[in-house]
Amino acid sequence: MAPSGAWNQYGELITTNHGWTRMDTDGKGSIYKKAMKTGEKGKIFMLFVACALGGVVLATVITVGAWQVQIEPRAFQCWDDVGIFDTYWESIDGHRSAGDKISPGWTWEEIKTTREIYIGAFYLIWATSSLIPFKLVSRRLKQPDKSPEPV
Repeated sequence: MAPSGAWNQYGELITTNHGWTRMDTDGKGSIYKKAMKTGEKGKIFMLFVACALGGVVLATVITVGAWQVQIEPRAFQCWDDVGIFDTYWESIDGHRSAGDKISPGWTWEEIKTTREIYIGAFYLIWATSSLIPFKLVSRRLKQPDKSPEPV
């Protein structure tokens, strides 16, 4: 169904049909159609939320897995280890005050610095693994439908 309405003095079609937005000028007098339905903004928001949640899961799996394999067994021995929940998010001072033993060749300051690197890596992986898929999928959603209309 084509939009119905009236043109205003700026070359915009003010529509009365639900599900269509108005038509705007591009500043050069030509008119282009924004055929974005009213629910499109909600879909974009939900897509962003899904990408952000997927990104946080991926970043957690990568950084916690790397911490559990590379740092914790080599740098110090945690006496009150609770598995995956005892990772780089816990304060190093908490480990020190709990009586955890540091491995030879490591200092508590080196472990603190490594912890900060892991936290930065978490946020970097989260942002990257959220924004890239979001941009790719949202760009695909914004492309006009090129499928032929049924006769």
